[in-house]
Amino acid sequence: SEFVDPANIKDAQKLGILDELSPFSTLLAVGEGGQSFGSVLVTLDDFGAPLLTVEQLMVENTVEKVRDANLAALTGDNLHLASYLAANAALALVASQGLGPEFVADQTHRRRVLRDAYGQCLDAITSGKVAAFADACAADDDPGIVRYEDGR
Repeated sequence: SEFVDPANIKDAQKLGILDELSPFSTLLAVGEGGQSFGSVLVTLDDFGAPLLTVEQLMVENTVEKVRDANLAALTGDNLHLASYLAANAALALVASQGLGPEFVADQTHRRRVLRDAYGQCLDAITSGKVAAFADACAADDDPGIVRYEDGR
């Protein structure tokens, strides 16, 4: 097998998707309070999300293109990006409620929990609730909100 030089960021970018679910499969280590419950492999199918290709998720790395893609995901205008965002939000939602040992041990339970959360998150996006919340935060001049130069 070929080794990747971790100092070579280009190699890492080709082979890894970090800080979010992979569109292929993601290995989750599950634990709480210093106790490990084990690891589990999840895919977008576990969320009930459509399987996506890298091409459907790739965005040119310019401020304008990333901003437009973020807005399209948050508003549901791009259903591929919105679905991927909803799956990531669903994992965060489920994790915030505590995963527990049953999440690792019982695939039926895991899929039910992930699919319920995914549905809630996708509905919040496609109904406009997420965009309205983002607009309200921006209107409040929240210092925690990072804005683009054009004010978005």
